[in-house]
Amino acid sequence: MRSALLLFILPLLCISCAQVGSPSGGPKDVEGPKVEFASPQNQSVDFKGDRVRLEFDEFISDKGISNELIVTPSTEKKPQIKITGKRLEVIFEEGLLPNTTYTLNFGKSVVDLSEQNPLDSNVWVFSTGSFLDSGKISGSIQAAYDEVLEGEFWVFLYEGNQDSLPLANKPYYLTRAFESGAFQLNFLREGDYKVFALKDDNKNFNYDLPEEKIAFLENRVHTGNDSLKLRAFTEDRALQYLENSKLQGEVLTLAMHRASRDLKLTSLEGDLSLSKIRENRSQDSLIYWMPLPKLDSLNIILNEGKYSDTVEFKREASAEFKLSIPKEYVLGNELKMTSNCPLSELASFSFLRIGEDDTLEYRSTFANNFEQSLNGLFSEAGSYSLKILPDTNSGENCFVRDTLSYSISVLDPAELLSIEFKLNKANVWVELLDEKGRFLKQASVQNGSVKFNQLKAGNFKARLVIDANKNGFWDTGNYLEGLQPESVYYFNESLELKKGFDLVQEWILK
Repeated sequence: MRSALLLFILPLLCISCAQVGSPSGGPKDVEGPKVEFASPQNQSVDFKGDRVRLEFDEFISDKGISNELIVTPSTEKKPQIKITGKRLEVIFEEGLLPNTTYTLNFGKSVVDLSEQNPLDSNVWVFSTGSFLDSGKISGSIQAAYDEVLEGEFWVFLYEGNQDSLPLANKPYYLTRAFESGAFQLNFLREGDYKVFALKDDNKNFNYDLPEEKIAFLENRVHTGNDSLKLRAFTEDRALQYLENSKLQGEVLTLAMHRASRDLKLTSLEGDLSLSKIRENRSQDSLIYWMPLPKLDSLNIILNEGKYSDTVEFKREASAEFKLSIPKEYVLGNELKMTSNCPLSELASFSFLRIGEDDTLEYRSTFANNFEQSLNGLFSEAGSYSLKILPDTNSGENCFVRDTLSYSISVLDPAELLSIEFKLNKANVWVELLDEKGRFLKQASVQNGSVKFNQLKAGNFKARLVIDANKNGFWDTGNYLEGLQPESVYYFNESLELKKGFDLVQEWILK
């Protein structure tokens, strides 16, 4: 009887256990914490306290709130922040201004403890007066020269009009721009404001580093303006100095901190007979040939504008002979080669041209300078390996000691195409870019058009620079002088070159 009773009770116990057990799995929590109590209430008026207290429906944690929290109008002292369990307090130690609308933007810095979901309402607004200010200012920041704006930008509003405000004073209102460059400031006191944008590298809300990117408007802006356009640039006021240098034999290489347009070199040891071999496109890397007596060291004065420095260069062993040859060459053109030392009138090179079916030795003699041109090295298009053989004599102090190897693609001109722009602007130049935005060629407008020849089929971009002062350079802006950077425009479509078809494109600027 007892055994039968046990057999009856045990299944009931098992069923009971199954019913009260905790379920496994279930939907993931994707909602952020919700405010259950607030002092003051969001968008309330006549607040008289010195702290904002928010209590949530779940436990919260801090995810960088000291850096994320934006309080406008800005306060001299950062507010103290306390998070305890489900409660968040923002304490204003210096008190709040009367009759002022305050905005607290928490960004994504307050999250729930379990899943790290941010607040569903990250902006809290209240007024110490009898009404909420409702002024707005919005717009966008664009890169002045590059196609895409990079970095985190802040937008500052100042009530005063002194040019020195962004350099030494905290902004009255501020906000982060979106990654796209768009920005909006809400709940502003109605009036006119100075607008300034800054990529704040040292995070102190002041424009105090010469290489910080900025954007500004010359005139004050009234609330209600919703279409501001700011162009971001780095001022051309970074200090010039020599970052690195090397003197190998007669080859002097200088790496400057910024672009150098008119660097002058003077030797303390005597007259310098300098020849500039080349410079990179950004003009901050310069290479010279300097045939001075074989001194172990040289003292040279560098001068450019306000920059002046005396540098001692220690001579290293003779420079290794280098010859630069383009990776692509159009059949029938001159093949230009650049060396790092001057070539004598008797210079000659032994070339080994290796194609699919032939091996050809080719010798050439050409004139004395750093850039030489060859003709007739190739008779047909194709891909080649080109070798310069050892013991080739190229001139005094220039010897090929090891075989120099190059790969070169010889293009058929009959298969190449062109892009021509018809323009309505003078004093401009156009830069042709590849589909990834890398620079390819540059040409100035002649008789209302710009033409780029000998292009392979593919996709391109184009950038137009208005050379307002006609100096041949793109000039950046200057904040204290109220100068905006020279205007740059990108053609608003990808330019596709198809095999067998040249492209003529009208580009009308308003």
